[in-house]
Amino acid sequence: MPSPTGKFDPASIPPYSVVLAPVLFPGEVAEERKLLITFRHQAGSVECIKPTSNTAPFKANGRRAKGCVFYPAGDLAVFPKDTFIDPESRFTVPYSKLTDPHCVRARLPRDFRDKLIYAINASFLLSVYDKMDLLAIIEANGR
Repeated sequence: MPSPTGKFDPASIPPYSVVLAPVLFPGEVAEERKLLITFRHQAGSVECIKPTSNTAPFKANGRRAKGCVFYPAGDLAVFPKDTFIDPESRFTVPYSKLTDPHCVRARLPRDFRDKLIYAINASFLLSVYDKMDLLAIIEANGR
């Protein structure tokens, strides 16, 4: 995804791409490189959803799991373990942290968008406002 100057342009990463990017978790002092799913671009950064292979909390609570997109181990090469994608788990990554074209690891299947819409609507953790905001972003992203 080069820019007109030939350099990698993080703004060109399409929605629902899986990227490897540094994340600073609350209460931590060092960033950790994690897989993230691009969701929307804004003001020199990309908002992402963090998938997790820590499935115990979701498998123990079916109601919580319904508010997520689930991929069984190996269903997608980029997720070798059972993976839940919880739209409540969002991080913003500045473009300055996405300078390597190899940070883009995969593109999620076309049906991910519909699965994400279902998960957002099924979530009991997201507020009505958050649901409306997330669904508006998905609509703006198009098909």
